[in-house]
Amino acid sequence: MKPNLFFLLYLLVMISSCKNPTPPTPKEHGFFTVDFEKALSNEKLIKLSEIAKSVKYIPLQTDSTCLLPGSTDFMFTNDYILYPGRDEILEFDYTGKFIRKIGTPGKGPNEINMMMSASVLNNENLVAVKTLGNNKMIYFDLNGRFVKSVDARMVFGYAFQNDTMLAYDLCSMGYEDYFFRLTNSKNDTISVVQNPYKWTNNTGTYTMMTFDGFNPFYWYKNRCYFKCMHNDTVYTITKGKIVPSYLINLGKYQLPIEKRPENPASMAEFENIKDQYYYACSIENQGKVFVSSFRFGGENQQNILYDIEKNTGEYLVNDSSNASGFINDWDGGPDFWPQGNVNDNTLFMAIPAVKLKALVESDAFLNATGNDKNRKALIDLAAKVKEEDNPVLMLVEL
Repeated sequence: MKPNLFFLLYLLVMISSCKNPTPPTPKEHGFFTVDFEKALSNEKLIKLSEIAKSVKYIPLQTDSTCLLPGSTDFMFTNDYILYPGRDEILEFDYTGKFIRKIGTPGKGPNEINMMMSASVLNNENLVAVKTLGNNKMIYFDLNGRFVKSVDARMVFGYAFQNDTMLAYDLCSMGYEDYFFRLTNSKNDTISVVQNPYKWTNNTGTYTMMTFDGFNPFYWYKNRCYFKCMHNDTVYTITKGKIVPSYLINLGKYQLPIEKRPENPASMAEFENIKDQYYYACSIENQGKVFVSSFRFGGENQQNILYDIEKNTGEYLVNDSSNASGFINDWDGGPDFWPQGNVNDNTLFMAIPAVKLKALVESDAFLNATGNDKNRKALIDLAAKVKEEDNPVLMLVEL
């Protein structure tokens, strides 16, 4: 199966979550292992009030100049909320007001044609964009002005300070050498994560597969963390080198690497066994690791909260023992599970406006617990948004 437009757009969603690139700072913890299999047997109902210091909702302005296609992918600076689209970045402030578009659509040297990835250099007030079909990383300031472009011989790339970049490869063809490659504008290889599994494809066709919910990148305390789908190690960058940071050990739920679906020799077998195995990604914040996991067969998301200091993991469920996020006893609104970091103590989740309105009008909301003042504020917010509006961002300060 040849790659198509849907795949490329999905990769934009999956990849452009690399937030706040700045120089790495010393690690606050040593290497550790998240025992996924053990945590999955440790069910616990956790209320939002147990982890949250504050909860804030931001309805993003909606008009013909700033329509979002429904993705949950956002980047955050100290002053702005950024949404990477196909050929431009939409910029909002923290009230949800639309500010400007960054980048010009087109095929010129400094124009954006099919954005493949985007990243923020918060310390330099820059946003960097990698587009399809050229070998450049294009930089803009947060006022939308073009700043520079540098060599970037990669399809998907993330910008760091001093024109250092991290290339990411899905390794779907069978012959790729690296999952990740740290490089500079001269295309010098600084550090790599090797691809441990290769195969020979004699069919004349190839498959590039992505799966909902998998996000290989996050930023926390000025450090980038990254993971491949078919790899259990979460890496970071220390002293200019890619190093392991921690392990998400799926145990019996780890898909054997030789049964990957991209390999024509194992594709048919994968279809028969995919319900047995999980893939997982994570976010770290305030001493906790939020592990999002999914079965390859498409089962609903299952969430693990891991405490680094206590070395314990808990599988989040509701009062019916079904997979859940944090039960929203704050205002009775949507149960919360983070989609990314806003900063070093705040997480976010994007809520489709249509789902928010439906929830507030439901019997479940009427019967839910929550602070009366907070509930009224959510009801008032839902009344102001329209079903077709841009998402409402839910920000939870830990």
